[in-house]
Amino acid sequence: MNLFTTTGMAAGLVLWAILTGCGGRGADVDAASTSTAPASPVLAPILEVTEPRAQLMPGVGAVYLTVTNSGDEADHLVAIKTAAASVAETHETVVEEGVMRMMARPEGFEIPAGGSLELAPGGKHIMLIEPQPTSDEGGTILLTLHFATSEPIAIEAIVTTPASGDHAMDHDAAHDMEHDMEHD
Repeated sequence: MNLFTTTGMAAGLVLWAILTGCGGRGADVDAASTSTAPASPVLAPILEVTEPRAQLMPGVGAVYLTVTNSGDEADHLVAIKTAAASVAETHETVVEEGVMRMMARPEGFEIPAGGSLELAPGGKHIMLIEPQPTSDEGGTILLTLHFATSEPIAIEAIVTTPASGDHAMDHDAAHDMEHDMEHD
């Protein structure tokens, strides 16, 4: 090959690359054939709270409920505000080395996308410390649930009597928690 042929081929390749956008396709490709279909919109968390109920005992109480998330993104229960107790915290009853203990979960609880968070006796729950006297069984207490991304949700929890076994379990766990807190 001579210099003229090599230079001509190089110039031709540069011109071809400019016209095709270095994509290897001809310059006659239209924009419609290169676009992709729009992505499906992602639904932010859509939360619904069902069956809120509270069990109150002297000095402590617990709130149980279910939060269902029908959105495509997870959310997180991060705080609870209420005038019905001195403190409202996220807690979980766990068994460690055969001993049932109540553990504070200050990071809150996840509500998975397309799933639910169940707060129930013997598991995750909202702990009320020094609940205010409200009413007897059948009365309600007001709480506001705060989430990482969703708007707060105000709820009324119906005051119920602990089911057989629930009272003993939660009372013992609360006693263990109070005992552990005294020794920290």
